Amino acid sequence: MLKYCFTSTPLKRVLAFALLSLSTTVFASLLFISAPAFAVECGPAPSCSVSSTAPTNSTVESDGSDIVASPPSSNGGVVDPTIETQFVPCGFYGNTSSISFPTTATSCGKVPWKNICPPLPDRSPVGWVQIYKNGWNSLGNPTIKLIGERCVYPSDPVVESRKSVAKIYTGGQGDFRHSLSTVTAQTLGEGTVTSTTGYVSRGVNLSSPEKWAGSWTPSFTARTGTKPSGDPLYGYYSLQWRLDYRGCEKWGYPSWVEHTPRWDCGQSGYDTILTPYTYACDSIPPLKEGLRAGAKFRPADCVSSLWECGVEGKIKVAGQSGPLTVMRNGDPVTVVFPALKITGEAVKAVRGEEVRVSLTDGATPLNPQNRDPNSKNQFFDASWKWDKWEAKKPSTLRFHWASDPGHPFSFTAKNRFTGDFRVQQQDTINSSPVTVWASDQASCGSSHSPEVSVLRAVSRDD
Repeated sequence: MLKYCFTSTPLKRVLAFALLSLSTTVFASLLFISAPAFAVECGPAPSCSVSSTAPTNSTVESDGSDIVASPPSSNGGVVDPTIETQFVPCGFYGNTSSISFPTTATSCGKVPWKNICPPLPDRSPVGWVQIYKNGWNSLGNPTIKLIGERCVYPSDPVVESRKSVAKIYTGGQGDFRHSLSTVTAQTLGEGTVTSTTGYVSRGVNLSSPEKWAGSWTPSFTARTGTKPSGDPLYGYYSLQWRLDYRGCEKWGYPSWVEHTPRWDCGQSGYDTILTPYTYACDSIPPLKEGLRAGAKFRPADCVSSLWECGVEGKIKVAGQSGPLTVMRNGDPVTVVFPALKITGEAVKAVRGEEVRVSLTDGATPLNPQNRDPNSKNQFFDASWKWDKWEAKKPSTLRFHWASDPGHPFSFTAKNRFTGDFRVQQQDTINSSPVTVWASDQASCGSSHSPEVSVLRAVSRDD
């Protein structure tokens, strides 16, 4: 087996002398071949190896030394002084100024006349060893003959490999969204935006992503919403972030190759973060993280223990609050709804009283062919719409048919009003709550009419 090592030999002197008689470019080029500053070892054919734990400065240096082959002879140890070798680094042929270690599995390239050393799956040759036979011709002149070649591969992979990965956020947007549903409050992109950062870019330079590592969240003072009147917009909220990022990979080589690593940031994606809140007027502070079941969003309900409402008196029909009798002649019968009494420290500016009037079940007269009390073909009519909220005002009834015996005519009126109620408002997540007056409609009990018997005629005694 051949074994090669570095030593000083007369090969260059032989080559120089040979150039006087040979014009081959290959031999002439050998005068400029540099030997590496670390060991090249050759085992069984067809390849050699170069140590990849060489000094940090792993460039090929010109120190004047050559690689000499010292194969043992058949007699068991006599060195043949006529055998010499020369190391040829990758990149030598065609461009002596760019001799360097390969950085891809195929970067060694071709020599002028053939591809001497094919790439391996995980490394490329760093060069090859040329084996020469020295001798003399019949005229007594020195001769050299190329008798073989051996490929030189690094002992460790030299091909580019991934060194590290990075996830770099490049920008994003935060939204504060309002809804009245816990499902919506937990769904990305749902709800009405009350506050937003707009898109915020970090201005990341992806050629050096490691400088942008670390946590990042753009500042955001999320604001709750308000109604057109300026009152607090209570409900469920969600703080939603969409953060864009680039997935980066750092690719490089063993340190002895002395090649600058590169970053590949071709992957992209985004992360989402959703934090739900409950903004209710029945808690202090009113805005709290999390979804709270049973939260109250109506000002009137939130301070219900601090105000009272009652109905003063009864509904009067034709001036009476007790049972009465009227004719079916279609003449108007007056109806007066009772006043409301509203008290308490948490309500003020009472206004907009309304009633919702509903017919009592079983009341007559009632058209059996059309039981809708609002129908034009009904046996009675009223100055209000039945089962609709309407402003409370003096009203009338007209009857066009008599009631059935034992089933008088009657109705019920529900009451409500608009007022300002004292509640807590919180403008932002981090601000302190303040006391404000917010308008709301509130229910205020109900009242029932007297029973009205509708007659066809009235008998008289002469």
